[in-house]
Amino acid sequence: MRYTLFSLLILIFSIYKANASSQPQRPLYKLKDLEALESEQEFKEFFAHAKDVLPSKRTKIWKNMVRSMAMQMLAPMKKLAKSLSAEDYTFILEISNWPVLKENEFYIKQRDEVLVNHFANCFKNNEYIDCYNTALEFTNKYPTSPEFSFNLISHIQKTTPTAKQHYFASEQLGLWPLVQKLVKNELSEFYCKREPLKQTIEQKFFTLAFKNISFNVSDYIHNDCWKAMKSDFKKTLLSSNDPYLRKKTYTVLENNISLNKEEVYTFTLLQMLSGIKLTNDETITFWNRLEKLSKNYKLRNKLLSHLKSRIPLAGDVFLGATKQQKLITKAINQYFPDYIDFYSTTCLEHLQGIKETVGGNPATKCHELFELSGALKLLPAGKQSQYTKMMSY
Repeated sequence: MRYTLFSLLILIFSIYKANASSQPQRPLYKLKDLEALESEQEFKEFFAHAKDVLPSKRTKIWKNMVRSMAMQMLAPMKKLAKSLSAEDYTFILEISNWPVLKENEFYIKQRDEVLVNHFANCFKNNEYIDCYNTALEFTNKYPTSPEFSFNLISHIQKTTPTAKQHYFASEQLGLWPLVQKLVKNELSEFYCKREPLKQTIEQKFFTLAFKNISFNVSDYIHNDCWKAMKSDFKKTLLSSNDPYLRKKTYTVLENNISLNKEEVYTFTLLQMLSGIKLTNDETITFWNRLEKLSKNYKLRNKLLSHLKSRIPLAGDVFLGATKQQKLITKAINQYFPDYIDFYSTTCLEHLQGIKETVGGNPATKCHELFELSGALKLLPAGKQSQYTKMMSY
C-alpha cells in the first residue's frame, strides 16, 4: 500500500511538470529591448519588464535608464488639471519602492511635485478626510522632499474653506502630522518662518501651552527651525494686543529660552493692564514682580518707554468692572504710578486738543480711569478736578 501511494505521488508530480513545461513562458526582456522601449517612450511596457534584467546585470546603464524613464514619465503629470487615476497613483508608489529610485533625490523631487498636484486636485474636488488620509499615509510611508510637505499644506490652506475661518484652523485640519518630517529636517530653517508652516508650528505650540503641557521645542522641531522662529515668538510676546495669545507665547518661551528681565516685566505689566482674569498663581507672581519693579528706577523707565509707544495704550483694566480689576489698578498706581500719570495726562491732552494722535485718543479707557479714580482716589485732586470741569461743559 505504501509503495502504491508513493508511485501515485510520482505520477502526479510528473504530470504537473509536463503541463508546466508545456505552458508558454513570458519572454524575458534584455537590456537592448529596454533601450528600444526607452527610445520609443513606452513607459508602461518598460517598467513592466525593467526587472527582467537579473540583479547582477543591472549595470550603471540600466540604472540611468530606469531613472531617466521615470523622470520623463512624471514630467507631464505635474500640471494635470485633475487627480491621477487610481492605477497611475498605485504605479508611482510601486516604482517608488525600487532601490534605484527610492533614495534618488531627483526622482523624489519630481514625484513629489506630481503628487502635490494630485492631492491639491483631490482636496479641491473630494471629501477632505479621504484625501487627508491618503496624503498622510503616503507621507508616513515614503521619503519625501522638504518642499512636499510645505507645498501640500499650502494647497490645503488655499483650497479648504475651514482654513480661512480662524487662526487655529490648522489644528482642526490636522496639518501637524503632515509636516512632522519637514520640521525635524535640518533644512527646515528655510521653511519655518514661511506661511503656512510658521502658523502651523505656532498653533501646535500654543495648543500645548493652552493645555498647560510643559514641553521642549526640540522634541517637535529641529533646533535650526527654532532658531529661525524664536524671534517672532518674542515679537508676539512684546507687541501683541491679545493677552491670551501673549500668555500662550510666554508659556512657550518660558520653557525653552531664558527671557531677560525687561521682557518678563513687560509681559507682566501688559497682562495686568489687559484686564483679563488672572489665576491665583499669576496674581501672586505678578504682584511680587510689581513690588520689585517699584524699587528699580532704571527698569521702570525702560518699561514706561515701551508702554508709551503702544497704540492704543494698554489700559482695559481701568474698566474696573471686577474686584480684581480694581485691586490691580490700585496696585499699579502704588508701585508704578508713572504709567497711570502718563495715561491720564494723555487722556486730558487729547480732550483739550493739545495733542492729536492718528486714529484718535490712544487712551481708550480715559473716562473709565477718571471714573474709577473718583471712587478709589487714584489721581491727584487737581487732575481729577480738571477732568470733571471739562466734562461739565
